[in-house]
Amino acid sequence: MGIVVFSEGREVWSPSLKVGALFMAQISALEKAFDVKSGIISPLADELEIDASTFVAFVQKVMDSLTQTNNRSLIVLSAGCLQVAIALIFQITGIWPAIPKYLDSFLGDAHKVMLPLRERDHDLPPRTTQ
Repeated sequence: MGIVVFSEGREVWSPSLKVGALFMAQISALEKAFDVKSGIISPLADELEIDASTFVAFVQKVMDSLTQTNNRSLIVLSAGCLQVAIALIFQITGIWPAIPKYLDSFLGDAHKVMLPLRERDHDLPPRTTQ
């Protein structure tokens, strides 16, 4: 079982419950940190609804704010959530959003963030069982 994410009446993402809850917690933290609404509501425990125009403005505002900081920790802590958000904007609009040059690495990772991770995608040793 997971969470279903809708925008404009269309399903755009269906993460597991853990991933969906973590994403929403991070979005809520960014809303508070940057004093801007995301446009995401949770009408049911296993459902999120994204208002597309509010969400695009939210992501843009957060990225614009990050370009004004020299706090690397803030950028790193925000990065994963924003990469998922950027990919969701593409899922919703069919267009990759403009990314400030200072944060251009976000876009490369956003292109892959919705793909499944395979062991050969990184340099981790193979999984072992105990």
